[in-house]
Amino acid sequence: MTPQFIIHSPRYIETSAGIRALHRLCHLLNVAGYRAAMRPKQKKDPVNPNWRTPVWTEAEIPERTVVIYPEVVVGNPLNARRVVRWTLNYPGALAGDAAYPPEEMIFVWDTRMLERVSVAAGERLDASRVLVVPIINPEFVYPDPTVAKDVDSFFIYKGRAVREAFTLPNEHEMICVDENAKSLRELGQLLRRTRRLYSYDHSTMIFHEALVSGCEIVQVHADGTLNDPRECQAQNRSCALKETTTWPGPELVETYVAAWDDPEPIRRFAETVATRWPL
Repeated sequence: MTPQFIIHSPRYIETSAGIRALHRLCHLLNVAGYRAAMRPKQKKDPVNPNWRTPVWTEAEIPERTVVIYPEVVVGNPLNARRVVRWTLNYPGALAGDAAYPPEEMIFVWDTRMLERVSVAAGERLDASRVLVVPIINPEFVYPDPTVAKDVDSFFIYKGRAVREAFTLPNEHEMICVDENAKSLRELGQLLRRTRRLYSYDHSTMIFHEALVSGCEIVQVHADGTLNDPRECQAQNRSCALKETTTWPGPELVETYVAAWDDPEPIRRFAETVATRWPL
């Protein structure tokens, strides 16, 4: 059956929130009653076997199918006639184009991104162009007050340049998330033990996963400043132009489980796309 949506994405890996978001979008579109498929870079690239993420391997993209690219993809490699660009980070911040052609329909990960991404899109984007999918998996990430919080942990990922400029003096006493949590299951286990999570990466969903797990969260800056990222003003620091996430309120722990399988935001996304192209 011809898909209404094809999501162009790297192979599924649990350690990338952006990749999880792309694959989860495909799953939720199918749950919501649409026809969606993944288009991996390689035919044998894995998908999550527990999600509804069929793979489209045909050479041709159907003319009426909407192709969804993340912002890190340059141009339109599938030569699709209908293109949605989903900016999970700011255009050009990690990779990809810094501006988009008018024929693309642009969506952002977070409301805070609307103003800057509007410049790249060449049009004023409003709240209808915000697309967020839940990626805190309650099967693996959850609080457990019976587990002793006996370690501090640190996270590097996209913050390597920050760490090169400033390294926590007691880092050797902590557990490195990057080296010791290679799966979501391992990440959840580590966060439930963690008292305080330090992150050199300033734009990361691990802060949210840590909050669910009951951790204190600390942002590490290249100038040696440490602070709660929810209160960071980010003046003259690397996160000033890269922070992409509205911070959740104290109700996060109560709401993230219900949000995990909620297809309603996905229906609103599809209805917005249909205002330009009939599905």
